[in-house]
Amino acid sequence: YAYMIDNIVLLITGTLHQRAIGDLLPRCHPLGSFEQLGAITVADTPAQLYTAVLVDTPL
Repeated sequence: YAYMIDNIVLLITGTLHQRAIGDLLPRCHPLGSFEQLGAITVADTPAQLYTAVLVDTPL
């Protein structure tokens, strides 16, 4: 789960710094990828990203 958590932190931090999720996804570690990670691209704000990842994703 460590790589999954690292990927989620990368996406949340990148969103907080106004980076596009499409630019961040290629930087995610391949061992921490999961199916729902690609669906995160619909999130534009940190609150939406929090809901999409930490509430809707079964970690």
